[in-house]
Amino acid sequence: MSKKLAILLKEKFGFETEVNLDDVVTNLDGAKKNQVVFYNLIKGREDQFYTRLKAADPGLVISNLPLNVEAPFICAGDEFDQIQNLILDILFPIESIPKIIGVTGTNGKTSVCHLGMQLANQLGIKAISVGTVGVFGSFGVIPSEHKTTTPSKVEFRKIIYNSKPDLVFVEISSHALEQDRFSDFPLDSAGWTNLTQDHLDYHKTMSAYFASKLRITELLKIHSSLLVFDPKGELRDLLLQNSVMFITVCKEETSLKNPFFQLGFNLDNLSLAL
Repeated sequence: MSKKLAILLKEKFGFETEVNLDDVVTNLDGAKKNQVVFYNLIKGREDQFYTRLKAADPGLVISNLPLNVEAPFICAGDEFDQIQNLILDILFPIESIPKIIGVTGTNGKTSVCHLGMQLANQLGIKAISVGTVGVFGSFGVIPSEHKTTTPSKVEFRKIIYNSKPDLVFVEISSHALEQDRFSDFPLDSAGWTNLTQDHLDYHKTMSAYFASKLRITELLKIHSSLLVFDPKGELRDLLLQNSVMFITVCKEETSLKNPFFQLGFNLDNLSLAL
């Protein structure tokens, strides 16, 4: 185990162990002895934690709430996020933060990110795409552990640490925005593909769904741009009603004919990626 990590755990929490803790995860399922599990517990759902813990063997669990467990455990309380960042800085230090482009929208996020990644690499920029289908670079799939559209802070940090890109295209879902999952990574630019009815089992109403999506503007760095492709104008109208500054992307004119890349809807995605 890193000497810095051992000192941090001992001085902050009086925790000592002979286990070599050299990894950080947020998923308790299948956790291993060498892993620190950060478990952000929602009050009232303790039973889920206890059930999952029985099937895992973590080296250490750090939670935001106190729990009655025999496993190596620390309650970080209000310092949960701070301790998580400190441990990530120790185990997965990043010398250079890449430029990050976030893409949201009901449909097309995966295509825009993947096309953008390929375009950037052809321009000589080391880029990766992160999203629903995994992590991809210029040579194909990059192994990762995230299973959702938008990775957790821990997962995203490890992706950057392992691949060391100059540019990242990442899908940012309404769930991730609502759960404030990406607030530690300011965006250099953002794209919004469209807005159609989806995820109402979670957001309940279209207005709530739109409000969650709109939070991507809060992640933008100062003077950074939101690019919107919406030929019908419905999304643009909503953004104007909410006084949001954005750039409208026009459909690219192309004579490209390729049986492996069907245009039509994908031309919208390609236009935004370009």
